[in-house]
Amino acid sequence: MNTSATAGQTPDQLSINDRVSHLASAQGRYLIKKPGQGSRSRAFACRLKRISPISLTFSGPMPAQVGETVTTYFTEFGMLPGHVRRNLGYSLVVDLDLSAEERKRLAAKVIWAEKHRNFQVPDNRQSKRVLPRSPNSHLVIPGRGRVRCFVIDMSATGAAVSAEVDPEIGSVLALGSVVGRVVRKFATGFAIMFEQRFELEVLEPKIIVPLQVDQFVSLD
Repeated sequence: MNTSATAGQTPDQLSINDRVSHLASAQGRYLIKKPGQGSRSRAFACRLKRISPISLTFSGPMPAQVGETVTTYFTEFGMLPGHVRRNLGYSLVVDLDLSAEERKRLAAKVIWAEKHRNFQVPDNRQSKRVLPRSPNSHLVIPGRGRVRCFVIDMSATGAAVSAEVDPEIGSVLALGSVVGRVVRKFATGFAIMFEQRFELEVLEPKIIVPLQVDQFVSLD
């Protein structure tokens, strides 16, 4: 956060200042309201990259068109409605549709998050799950080809993934170049167990293999 931008400003001024921002890697979920979809919108996992009281940028598996309505939810910041300003392939820039009072409250959360972002809760599980440096990758699905996806987290034995596809439990697929099997589903995606165990140091470049824009597959 640019602290010089906040010095001497009142809360009201802070609430509308895009320089009051937080560079983050918080996990969340998002919904895209598309024409004719009604209430059938599906939630996808996402990772926050930057947030301010004016806009936010996040990575996710499902693209959206400029102007489309998007609602995001992050535990630290709550539910945030907005509309797409820019489509960056795997990432979306969203202008937030908030009242002045809502922007003021969000500004306070952003400032708090920026001050406390270096405090992490350790993960003591036997098969430690970590966030990949970049969450953008693709799945190889028999009969469907390559489909872009979002890696929520990963461990030496598997990964949690969000994607436009919804494979059945037991389905065999590849995440990047690593073959695995779908073992569990949850609200925003599914869990993959790899056929073999990998050291985390060598795993990430094997599973994080983003597609180029001209390789995206539409499943409509």
